[in-house]
Amino acid sequence: MSLSRQTLAIALLASLALNLLILGTLAGAAFAGWRHGPPDHWRPAPVRMAANLRFSPQRFMHNLPETQRRKAVRAARQATMAHRKLFREIRQTRLEIIRLLTADHWDEEAIEKAFARQRLLDNEQQQFAQKLMLDILRDLDPQTRRRVLQAASMHRQGTPHRRHLPPPPQ
Repeated sequence: MSLSRQTLAIALLASLALNLLILGTLAGAAFAGWRHGPPDHWRPAPVRMAANLRFSPQRFMHNLPETQRRKAVRAARQATMAHRKLFREIRQTRLEIIRLLTADHWDEEAIEKAFARQRLLDNEQQQFAQKLMLDILRDLDPQTRRRVLQAASMHRQGTPHRRHLPPPPQ
């Protein structure tokens, strides 16, 4: 099946537009949270900790102690194999959304259903990642846990930022 250049161009533009829309939405939400969110000292520690769970999985794994890292890599491989169907569904749903957005006939109901399906699958993927993270962190002592999470933070080290991990309780 050969696609014409015009079809590919339309698909690429639609993909770019969708990515820009998502990026703009995330940037707007982050900016609104930054501008209007309460200061950290007003939040209880568990909420502050939850706000800091954006991190690099690669740096997270790299900063684990060696024995924990081997266990974590093994657990991640097993979990990923077990959830292969979920990842396949996510890819297929994204391709379906692109197909619907670039189709000659505009079917808003089908597009909305596909977006709803994507949100459900993204939520499942997030739950999967959070469970895996909990399984890995469960066996670490508090000091190592804080060190690993701080090292894996998406924010540059040494830069003050309101979403950094709170100091340990006294």
